Amino acid sequence: MTVAPIRTIICLLGPSNGGKTTLLRTMGSCLAQEAYGYAPGDIASFNLTEILEQEFNEGLHDAGRRIIKRPAGGGRYASEESQFHAREAQIDHWGQEVSSRASDGPADYFFSLEWTPGPLAALDSAQEAPEPVLMQIVDAAGDLSTWSRPPPEDWAHQLDDLENRLRVMEAAIVVVPLDSHGTDLWAAHLCEVIDKLVRMPSEQRLLKRVIVVFNKYEQLFARFGTDAVLVAVRPHAALYTVRREFQHRRWLQRLSQLARGGDVDLRFTVASSLGFTRLFGTPNVDADASKSVSGPMRFRVKTGSAGELAAEPLWRPFMTVDPFIFAATGLVNGYMFTIQDLENAQALGDDLPQEEAAFDDTWPEEPAPPAPPKPSAFTRAKRGTLGALKRFFNASGD
Repeated sequence: MTVAPIRTIICLLGPSNGGKTTLLRTMGSCLAQEAYGYAPGDIASFNLTEILEQEFNEGLHDAGRRIIKRPAGGGRYASEESQFHAREAQIDHWGQEVSSRASDGPADYFFSLEWTPGPLAALDSAQEAPEPVLMQIVDAAGDLSTWSRPPPEDWAHQLDDLENRLRVMEAAIVVVPLDSHGTDLWAAHLCEVIDKLVRMPSEQRLLKRVIVVFNKYEQLFARFGTDAVLVAVRPHAALYTVRREFQHRRWLQRLSQLARGGDVDLRFTVASSLGFTRLFGTPNVDADASKSVSGPMRFRVKTGSAGELAAEPLWRPFMTVDPFIFAATGLVNGYMFTIQDLENAQALGDDLPQEEAAFDDTWPEEPAPPAPPKPSAFTRAKRGTLGALKRFFNASGD
């Protein structure tokens, strides 16, 4: 019996070295470890399956499926996923995580996503279970999708190919690395792409959802030690991070044009491929190992009788699958914020003293007017959860 699924095309956009391909490579493990932000009461389980392009085009046949079932002979995602883990195994040799080259053009990955609603979102007895969603994820190299300088002329075919994908995409995932500061030179081209989409008549525009992912979230919590994950998992911490980045990266505010018409669901969230260590709760970045390779490395421990070093026992990614679930289905969780959420948080933040407005030291301080008198302890206690969290961050950073 053939299942009649919903098909959706998702474009993964972002600068080179921003971690977008790594988000893709870790989403299967994130789902398997249930390291996502969806509450069990809302979503009981997810089932993600790698499929063939033919299955995406023609539909699926009923079969037992599990998380990331490999197509016969191994799928493209299987090799990409193993590439993420390979660099720890090869750390003494090269340690470079290889991504698709811009000259190769966009890379396509195909999946089937199913989910079971939780008890708090129980369906009517008259309703059927949600249909599976078939995803085509288009991953283009940063030099191709968000270039900061014009690409070579001989890339014309690859650029045309990507532009054709953008015209027919239903959802976009824009990955913004939290470790990039100053002017985002690559953002100018991205805004041109967004502007083209905005100018398209709504009846011709297929785009339904856009989610901006602030990646490398773990780096903000290095100074919290074993308390890092306890702070990072608070939705207010994610909201404050998003609001701060939205303020500093002015180009992001142009995205609000997509939400004004009401026909595009625009969200902002955070994610981390390296995540936080199991048991210890620290950011999973081994500073000593990272010095000798091209990118940050996870902590490793000795395993087996031979004492080989492995990163998997300590590794727990942080919500890397969530953007793909939202892009494919529209399902949201408590870590996905709208423009209205940011404006509400802004109103709350403006009511706080200037010295309490800094989250961390990743952005240079701006000249500020003289601080107002510090409110009493009773007044501060009434300022709400977000204000209390900010004060906690500042106190922990001293």
